[in-house]
Amino acid sequence: MIASYYVNEPRVIFGLMNEPYKLDILTWAQTLQNVVNGIRAIAPRHVILLPGIEWAHADTFISSGSAAALDAIINPDGSKTNLIFDVHQWLDKANNGTDPNCITDNIPVFEPLAQWLRCHNRTAFLSATGGGNEDGTNCNPLLCQQMQFLLANSDVFVGYTGWAAGSYDTSYILDETPTWLGYPWVDTPLVASCLYWP
Repeated sequence: MIASYYVNEPRVIFGLMNEPYKLDILTWAQTLQNVVNGIRAIAPRHVILLPGIEWAHADTFISSGSAAALDAIINPDGSKTNLIFDVHQWLDKANNGTDPNCITDNIPVFEPLAQWLRCHNRTAFLSATGGGNEDGTNCNPLLCQQMQFLLANSDVFVGYTGWAAGSYDTSYILDETPTWLGYPWVDTPLVASCLYWP
């Protein structure tokens, strides 16, 4: 089990699945409960990200039943410590990260989720978001506005991951891979403008 390999690495976060879709929420929640029980037997304190159904989208997290069903998942000791909801939210028209053009700052999506999280004493991690880097995509300022909202609500939104960086093809429309120009690495314009929290 992966948990055994990382048991002594407290900075490792266990993300259980990327964008589950077309699943029965009650069956999915029971599956996640079983996985949490298995991980906790090995790694009792690591953060575990719990993704909802419907691609883990923040905009359907409550309406899909994910919020209520995943809120019932507990650690073996009965606590919910370090069980954090995993959400994704894109800024393009289809809300799926396939268009570099941004049309929303997602604040109307994150406001009700923030209220729900506060009412239930829970937290969420935005594990995928982003937009195009090119001029004319309107992603800067919209992504910056989204991230400013999340930062202002960091009591319930505990972190984020921009998509996509790493060994991706740098021609990918949502590329966030920095460029090596000798020293130092140079971030993409969107990353430099929007994806740094103080």
